[in-house]
Amino acid sequence: MRLAVVFAVALWAAAVTAQVRLPFTRQSHSLSSNARRRDDDERRSTSTVDFFSADTVYLVNVTVGTPPQNMSMMLTVQAGETWVVNANNCDEDGYSLKYGWCKYGSFMPNESSTYVNPGTETFMTSYTEGYAYGEIMSETLSIGDVQLGKLNMGIADTADTYIGVLALGFNTSAYSPSPYSSSSNNATSESLPTVPDRLLTNGKINSTAYSLWVDDLSTESGSLLLGAVDRSKFEGPLTRFPIVTSFSTSKVFNTRIHSINGSKSSSDAFEPLGSLGSSYNDKPFVRISPHNIASWLPDDIAQDIYAIAGATWLESQSNYVVPCSANTSTAQLAIQLHGFDGPVLNVPVSDLVIPADFWSSSKWSWDTETATQYCLFGVQSDNSSSSSTSTTSGSSSSTFSLGGMMLKRAYMVFDLANAEMAIAKTKFGGGATEDVIPFPSYAAEVPGSTSVSVVVSVYCPVGATSDECDPNGSGSGDGYGHYDSVGLSKGAKIGIGVGVGGFSLIVLALTVWAIMRCRRIRRAEAELAEKQERVEEGTGAAAEAGIDKDLNPAMSQQPSVAVKESASMGESVQDVTTTVNVKGNKIDTSKLQQGPLEL
Repeated sequence: MRLAVVFAVALWAAAVTAQVRLPFTRQSHSLSSNARRRDDDERRSTSTVDFFSADTVYLVNVTVGTPPQNMSMMLTVQAGETWVVNANNCDEDGYSLKYGWCKYGSFMPNESSTYVNPGTETFMTSYTEGYAYGEIMSETLSIGDVQLGKLNMGIADTADTYIGVLALGFNTSAYSPSPYSSSSNNATSESLPTVPDRLLTNGKINSTAYSLWVDDLSTESGSLLLGAVDRSKFEGPLTRFPIVTSFSTSKVFNTRIHSINGSKSSSDAFEPLGSLGSSYNDKPFVRISPHNIASWLPDDIAQDIYAIAGATWLESQSNYVVPCSANTSTAQLAIQLHGFDGPVLNVPVSDLVIPADFWSSSKWSWDTETATQYCLFGVQSDNSSSSSTSTTSGSSSSTFSLGGMMLKRAYMVFDLANAEMAIAKTKFGGGATEDVIPFPSYAAEVPGSTSVSVVVSVYCPVGATSDECDPNGSGSGDGYGHYDSVGLSKGAKIGIGVGVGGFSLIVLALTVWAIMRCRRIRRAEAELAEKQERVEEGTGAAAEAGIDKDLNPAMSQQPSVAVKESASMGESVQDVTTTVNVKGNKIDTSKLQQGPLEL
C-alpha cells in the first residue's frame, strides 16, 4: 500500500513538473538613433523602418555549447529551424559596426567541446522574418533550467538578420537541404527533431504544445510556457480550433478571418470592414505571429481600418503612420477567427499605435501652425512595400498576418501535436498565484479548452466552386482538407478509432456465429426431412402389398377367403391387430375373425 502511494505521488509530481517556463522581452528602444526620429525637414535622410529587425521581435536568453556561450535568440512560433550565428562572420569591417550585427550574441564553434559538424549537411530557411543558410551541427542548447544535448541546429554563415532563432514551429520542413549546396552528400530528406520534439522525448513536457502571453499592454515582456497552460493568466472561454493551411505552404499556424467589424468610437455601432464575402473560400488566410510587432492585412480591410484610426501613408517611410495622439482613441475592432463560433479578438485602436520611443516623426502644418507627431501604425496593407519580404531567390512574397500589437490582449496556446490553436482573453495583473495545468499526455486536448462546434480545415484551390469549398455546401471536396462536424483532439480520435474498431470486430464475430448457426439448423432440418421421407416411402410400400388402394366394398371378404384356405390346412390364425396408414387413411384389421374356421 505504501509503495502504491509513493508511486502515485511520483506520477503526480512528474505530471505537475512536465513544463518549462521561459521569459521573453522586446527591446523598448529598438531603432538606432539615425533611424528612430526625424523632423519633417530631415525626412529625405530618414531610414526606412524594418519591422522584422532583431529590435522589434521577442528575445529569449539561452546558452549554447560547452562551456556555455550566452546569447539572445529570436522567438518564433512559425519556423521549425533553430539556428545560431557563426561568430566567424561577425568581424567584417564596417558592416558589423554599422548594422549592429551579432550584438545579441554569436556562436564560436572552436571554443566548444561538444560541437559536432561533419560539414556535409546544409540547411536553408526562409520565412516572414527573413532567411538564413549554412550547415547543420550538433550542439548543447540550454533554455531555462533545461539542457538539451546533441541537438541538431543550424549554424548560419549568411543571413539577412544576424540574430539566432529559437524555433517553436512544426518540423515538417525543419533543416531541409539548401538548394545552393554543391555537396553530393546533402542533408537528409527527413525532418530533424525540433526543440519541442526534444523536450518531449527528454520527458520535460508531455505534449508538443505551449502557451504564450505578454505581461502588460506595453508588450515589452511576457512568458512562454511549454507543455502547459496557466489558468491564472486568462479569463473567459479558451476556444480551441484547428489550423488551416493552404496547399502552397507548409504546415504553419494559419487560420482565416471569418469577420471583422469596427466602430469609430465607443458610442458608435460596429460596421463590417472590407469585403470578406459569404463563402468560406473568400475568407483570407492569416498567420498568427505574436513575435512580429505589426499585422499585414488585405488592402480593402486595411483601408477601412485606416479610415477609423486616421492613419495615412508616409512615403519617406513606405509605411502607414497615425498621429501618436490616437493612443487615446476609443475606436474599436472586433475580429472573429476561424468560423461563426471562433474566438473574437476585441482590439482597441489605441493598442495599434506603436509607441513613439520605437519611432516617431513630426510634421509641421502651416494651416494650424503646429507640429503633429506621428507614430507607426500596427496595421500595414499588403500593398505597402513593407508587406513583402525578400527571399533567397530574389523574389518577394506577401503574407497576411496578425502581429503582436493586434494580439497583445490574447492568451494563446499553440498545439503542434493536434495542429490546433486556442485563444482566450489575457488577464493582466492576475496576481502571483499560478494555476498551471500541464498537458496530461501526448496529443491530449488543451486543458480547460472548448472546441468550436464546426471544425473546418479545408483548402480550396483557385477556380474551385463554392459548393466544393464552402463547408456549408454540398460538394464532395477536393482532397486537400476535411470537414468535421465535431472538433476532437488527436487523442480522442485515436480512442474513438480503437473503440469503433473493437466494436466492428465484435459485430463481425457475432455475424459469423449467426451464419454458422443458421447453416447448422438448415442442415439438421434437411436431414430430418430426408429421414421422414424414407419412413413414409417404406410404410407406403408395405400398405400397397397387402391392401387394395381403392378400398372397394368387397375388400372385407377377401381376408376371410384367405383365412379359410389357411384353416383348411390345419393352421390357426393368431389374434392380430394391425393398423396400416395408406395415403392418410387408417385401416383397422383388429376385427378379423379369430380361431380355427370351418369351410
